[in-house]
Amino acid sequence: MKVADVVVETLEHFGVKQIFGIPGDAINNIMESVRQHENIDFIQVKHEESGAFAAGAQAKLTGKLSACVGTSGPGALHLLNGLYDAAMDGAPVVAITGQVESQYVGSDYHQEVNLESLFKDVAVYSTRVSSAEQAVSAIIDACRVAQTKRGVSHITISSDIAGQTAKFDSSRLPSIMTGEELAPSDDAVDQLKQWIGESRKTALLVGRGCKDARSEVITFAEQIRAPIVRTLPAKDIIDETEALCVGGTGLLGDKAGVAAIDKCDLLIMLGTDFPYADFYPEHATIVQIDTKAHRLGRRHDISLGVQADVKAFIKRVSDNLEPHSDAEKFCRDILAIKAKELEKKRRDEEEKSQPLSPKYVMNQVARTADSDSVFVVDTGTIDVWAARHLPVQNQQRFTLSSNLGSMAYSLPGAIGAQLSYPNKQVYALTGDGGFAMLMPDLITAVRYELPIIVVIFNNQKLGFIELEQNAEGNPKSGTSITNPNFAAIAESCGASGYSVSTSDELHQILSTLTTTNKPVVIDVRVNPDELVMPPKIPVKDAINFGVAKIKEFMS
Repeated sequence: MKVADVVVETLEHFGVKQIFGIPGDAINNIMESVRQHENIDFIQVKHEESGAFAAGAQAKLTGKLSACVGTSGPGALHLLNGLYDAAMDGAPVVAITGQVESQYVGSDYHQEVNLESLFKDVAVYSTRVSSAEQAVSAIIDACRVAQTKRGVSHITISSDIAGQTAKFDSSRLPSIMTGEELAPSDDAVDQLKQWIGESRKTALLVGRGCKDARSEVITFAEQIRAPIVRTLPAKDIIDETEALCVGGTGLLGDKAGVAAIDKCDLLIMLGTDFPYADFYPEHATIVQIDTKAHRLGRRHDISLGVQADVKAFIKRVSDNLEPHSDAEKFCRDILAIKAKELEKKRRDEEEKSQPLSPKYVMNQVARTADSDSVFVVDTGTIDVWAARHLPVQNQQRFTLSSNLGSMAYSLPGAIGAQLSYPNKQVYALTGDGGFAMLMPDLITAVRYELPIIVVIFNNQKLGFIELEQNAEGNPKSGTSITNPNFAAIAESCGASGYSVSTSDELHQILSTLTTTNKPVVIDVRVNPDELVMPPKIPVKDAINFGVAKIKEFMS
């Protein structure tokens, strides 16, 4: 069996259904092997970055291994941004890159890049296959490590080696099974029980590490009467539609979520590595539970760090637990803030202003989306509108470029999502800046008949960057952008394209989406001057914002 066949058959064994990329001479043998395998498809994208984003989105949403390829030199280099997104969000992806013929490696040959070294930072496993004998163990290790360490694996194979024969017995391929839940120590359980009993104001901060423990988290919060604050990546695990969830924290958070963290005397962090130190409580006892020990206490000082599975930890702590009698009052106070905030949100979301408010547009998407829709969100002010005005129901899914925060994620991410969930409605929610970056991959969605729904919040500027400039006291600079007619471009690609400027137009288009069988692009002109207000505004930022606006006026 050829080395290329070993690679493809191993990927298939580990559950990979599609490989994203662009063909090239250094991966010709890989391409031929994929062509011959019926159970694994090659998805040709317009840019390798899109392929890596699509693979990463699949892995984030399904938890399963995904794959992408790039040829030697530029093809491999183009993968990197999408792979960093996957790596930083803990998504298991295998990247296969081609390399120049083995006799030329190390000679500065045409398109030769030291890919093994280059990928070492982004990958939990990176190696160059230097012989057919090594190939079998290398691809198995790449799949195994990506799956168990929840990250990116990379192997690079010279074009001649990919065509060589290797000894391979597919019946001996390993099956990777998850082990027992990582249990907490008795001392940690006893200590937290004591603190819960003494705490008058307990709050929970919930992250992606709770994805398999949703019901346990809710039951635990009800038991100790603690408001639940969720990180943005955990929005599809638990959101404000749940009674005790009071929204998010951080710059994209909600007033109730920020208040719960600010005012608590005991913060229990469950499966989160929330990075923003300014939004941690100043004087509370902080307990962090995470399966990865290196994350404990790395963002902020903590009183107790516990390496444990969230579900196992809650199971142990909940037994014979007696919360403080005053905990109910704190919970009621925070829920009152939530109720007041939700009422204001409803008023804002129903306002049919001209130009349209992005809050209104996001709410209309939420109202018309299927109950099991998948939302793939780009980076920028679109994150603010999605975080606050897109309630995610229990059966819906939500993903974004969380830790890398890369623009251009939503369109290729939606392609990956639609291939994973062919019978579900998939939305790409994006700003005009993010969409324009990888816009040609709309053709990819058309080619593979993927009925993704792209909603462009078109404010003709890089809004979040402008906001950051103002927060520094600087006037806007280089943030206005020139856009094409996105609807016309969509039509020329074979998709359906609509330009929207009124609430009636938006409602009419969104209400007919259930009948679509090809990609749809809805270009919505939104108010470019819509204020993005953080849940709490530091005095310094308020002053700087005022100074920036004065400078803009004077110039």
